[in-house]
Amino acid sequence: MGFITSGLWVSMVLYIYYWFFCHSNVVNSNYSYNRIIPKINRKSLKLDLHNVRHTEVERLVENFVLLNKPPLTIITGNSDFMKTLVTDILNKYNMVYEQWDNAGEYKIIS
Repeated sequence: MGFITSGLWVSMVLYIYYWFFCHSNVVNSNYSYNRIIPKINRKSLKLDLHNVRHTEVERLVENFVLLNKPPLTIITGNSDFMKTLVTDILNKYNMVYEQWDNAGEYKIIS
C-alpha cells in the first residue's frame, strides 16, 4: 500500500510542477530569469532604460534607433551617466533629438 501512495504523491508533485511551469509568466529565453528586460512600448515607440545596466545601453539604443522610424522616445531616468551615454549614441548617428517636459526623456525627431 505504501508504494501506491508514494507513486500518487510523486505524480501529484510532478503535476503541480508542470502546471506552475506552464502557467507562470516566465518566458524561456536566452536571458537569465532574474534579468530585467527593457520595456519597448510598440504603440508609441518608447524605450524605457530603467533598471538596465550601463554596459547594455549602447547596444539597446543603437538597435532601437536604427531599426525604428522616428518619432521615438527614450526614457533614461535621472542618471546623468545614462543621459550621457544616450546622447553620445544619438550624436554618433546624427539624430535630431529634444528634451521636453521630463529631463530624463529624449524625443528623437529625425
